[in-house]
Amino acid sequence: ERVVQLFQSHHDAEGECICRMELAEYYFSTGQFKKSETEYRGILNKKQLDPFLTIVVMGYLIRVLSLCSKTSEADRFAKKAKDVLSEISDEISFKTGQAWIDVAKGFRAAFSGNYKEALHLGLNSKKLLASVGQNNFLVSSYFLIAHACFYSGDFNRGVSVSQEGLKACKDKGGSYELYILLRLWHARNLLELENPEPDM
Repeated sequence: ERVVQLFQSHHDAEGECICRMELAEYYFSTGQFKKSETEYRGILNKKQLDPFLTIVVMGYLIRVLSLCSKTSEADRFAKKAKDVLSEISDEISFKTGQAWIDVAKGFRAAFSGNYKEALHLGLNSKKLLASVGQNNFLVSSYFLIAHACFYSGDFNRGVSVSQEGLKACKDKGGSYELYILLRLWHARNLLELENPEPDM
């Protein structure tokens, strides 16, 4: 919070935004969802935010709102994110933004128990992100797919996808926190198999 104030005093909007995103994620990871929501909303109130970063922040906010059962608000932000997507001209940012919206909508579907839709959106986002080499975002797709596979009972696919995601993290880099969570979903899917292969 002090660092946020420092960026504000220097009128560094980008630095403040990145710092507030880190703070929002900290609140999210510690279960302080209301504070996380407040930070993300605060970021979106900044007029200097570029379209791509706006979509990234909206994606995170959709996840928080979905966890808090504020599904109508989550859907409203998903629609707004789609509108913002039309302002992006370069292919990599456009496809990444499109995929990130799919990831956010996928988590919204999963948290509402619609695992078939979550799986569909996860697979679609994975394809888009892989096509433009966005490995940092790609881990979220793997996480979503493994999560959806577990709750829909498709454990073999859950193991396979999470293994693929873990290998991608090691080979190409990615979020350490999501890497740990992906290992968890790999283990959970694996434990449900009657006769798992030794190399799983």
